Amino acid sequence: MRRTYSLWSAGLGASAVLLIVLSYGTAPADPQGFHKMMIQIFFFGALTSAVASLALSFPAWKNKERGFLKWTAPLILSGSLLVFLTLFVLMVISFL
Repeated sequence: MRRTYSLWSAGLGASAVLLIVLSYGTAPADPQGFHKMMIQIFFFGALTSAVASLALSFPAWKNKERGFLKWTAPLILSGSLLVFLTLFVLMVISFL
């Protein structure tokens, strides 16, 4: 039986983006107590999920799995990183 790493890679990539959006979306102006703990869980869960999705992309490429799912995790993570970098640059420009 052949394992399909690409499906897990795509799912973990999507969950990484969802968790990073949740960590920023649910954050109040001054997080304390439970909110602070939940933001940390979301953020570090997103990082773990992103690393795992990229780690599962490599065996999918190595096994030459068919389909586009093996490319979705790197594309999703690159796109979300590009969005955050663009927002950061725009924020820096707004302070000038």
